[in-house]
Amino acid sequence: MGECGGDAVVDECGDCDGNNQNMDQCGNCQNQELDNIEIAGECYNISSTNSLILNNQEITFLPESIGMLVNLEILDLSFNQLTNIPESIGNLTNLKKVNLTGNQLTSLPSSVGNLINLDSLYLMFNQISSIPNEISNLNNLELLDLDWNQLSSLPDNIDNLNQLKILKLGNNQIVSLPDSVGNLSSLEEFYLDNNNLTKLPQSMCNLPNSCYVIISGNQLCDKYKYSCIDWGWNDLQWGEQDCDE
Repeated sequence: MGECGGDAVVDECGDCDGNNQNMDQCGNCQNQELDNIEIAGECYNISSTNSLILNNQEITFLPESIGMLVNLEILDLSFNQLTNIPESIGNLTNLKKVNLTGNQLTSLPSSVGNLINLDSLYLMFNQISSIPNEISNLNNLELLDLDWNQLSSLPDNIDNLNQLKILKLGNNQIVSLPDSVGNLSSLEEFYLDNNNLTKLPQSMCNLPNSCYVIISGNQLCDKYKYSCIDWGWNDLQWGEQDCDE
């Protein structure tokens, strides 16, 4: 920093005019490493922010700079108006819980597969039509909630989510399931209600015996009422069409 002559005042950015003209609204000086970033009109410290709760804020846009919050563990952006999530979210590898419920998302960035510490991902009430294959990298994921979306299928490698305990896929447009679903060895709750299923893979019988399966509101006939599964109250709403192929 140069010396200022006379009575000039050195401001926080090192300028001699003393009015901080080169400082942005989050206190960052021009051409210097950022300490804070702005999201939805608020400033967040890059090193100390570990929780970001911004639900019900009418947010329509997330800056790429969100990927700088590398110590973030909880991200709640539920019930906003987001139509996409920036690829930079993949930099937030310390994330454990992400809630994007109630937005207008149609897809997820492939970088979501980098969130290897994620244990809970809430995506219900969006318009997601497909899941990136990279989601299979989330080896610590225990809960995946995709209720009320526009899904028609699942990735074949869904079985890589070997810690998954709760999988919610109700109220979508799923027409078939990959055989790999039977390899979800930790699954405790599996919701498939109100889809367009007309058949089930025999591999369903490989699910844990204690897995609670809800599958009412589909077009399934008795042929797929495998005795290996305790269907419980699903029997009350089982499809009545014949199984002729």
